[in-house]
Amino acid sequence: MTYETFHNTTIGELLSVQASRFSNQTFLRLDGERWSYADVELQACSLAAGLRELGLQPGDRLAVTLPNTPAYVITIFAAAKAGLILVPVNVRRDRADALARLTKTKPKALITFSDPKQFNGMDHLEMALDMRASLPELSFVISMSASKSQKKDGVISWDSLLKDTAPLPPVIAKPHDAAAIIHSLGSSGEPRGAILTHGGLVHNAADIASRLGCTAEDVFLGTIPFSNTFGITAIALACAVSGAQLVCMPHYRPSEALRLVKETGVTVLSGVPTMFALELNHADFHASACATLRTGVMAGAPCPAELVRRAREEMNFKLLIGYGLTEASPAVTMT
Repeated sequence: MTYETFHNTTIGELLSVQASRFSNQTFLRLDGERWSYADVELQACSLAAGLRELGLQPGDRLAVTLPNTPAYVITIFAAAKAGLILVPVNVRRDRADALARLTKTKPKALITFSDPKQFNGMDHLEMALDMRASLPELSFVISMSASKSQKKDGVISWDSLLKDTAPLPPVIAKPHDAAAIIHSLGSSGEPRGAILTHGGLVHNAADIASRLGCTAEDVFLGTIPFSNTFGITAIALACAVSGAQLVCMPHYRPSEALRLVKETGVTVLSGVPTMFALELNHADFHASACATLRTGVMAGAPCPAELVRRAREEMNFKLLIGYGLTEASPAVTMT
């Protein structure tokens, strides 16, 4: 099967095809746990059924504020299978920033979490409950970690939506249909929601995987937030197109990135220039720890020539430079 197979398909169909081809192959990894392509397909279908059972209809917006976890990847595919439009919001956004994006997109449901210790005291679930009064269209708040008291406030547990016995929703989305609304600041500094299609995102991911020469033997590291097109397309979807593995990274720290590269055998490392600078200049950096690296993309900001040279030479891998923009899903050109 060639990359061109995915030039006119949907995000949901992408996973179904790969779950059939690579049923027992590991897709997602986190802290020693593994999810095969078949596991992710089953959970994505179950979650899609659960979301539709709540009353969400094709075309409704599903907002997501989660760190880079397997649940996020599963939710991306579940939204696609249910015909919902994904609205990712970065976990670093404060209440005002998040509310501005949600007010414009009018989601019917929001999937979030609560882990204030790991996020400088920010409780994303409490923030979602606080914003609910300002978002009249928001009917459902879904949490990865709802307490009994929060459930009394109408919070729905993410796990409870995994309906193994519910009838699967019929395939509705087409390649030209909207799959996500992803915000970009552009040159104005004001958030603008770019409406991106299934076909545009998957085709772009296939082209990135082709340019990187990815195969099912590769291991991607999930450094870039899945809330933007770099993370969704060049990491999550490009990994799926390749039938490869994705090591999820909920909290980016250069020392943790270097540890995961060495311990999990990462072959595809991508990031913004700042990430590579932090990794190269970290006390834990050793060229030998990067022995498994094969390729990756530096993009998302101007890439200084000296930094690119250092990464290529000291990490000893084929690092490509990418240019793109959110509205383009995102890659436009790569070295």
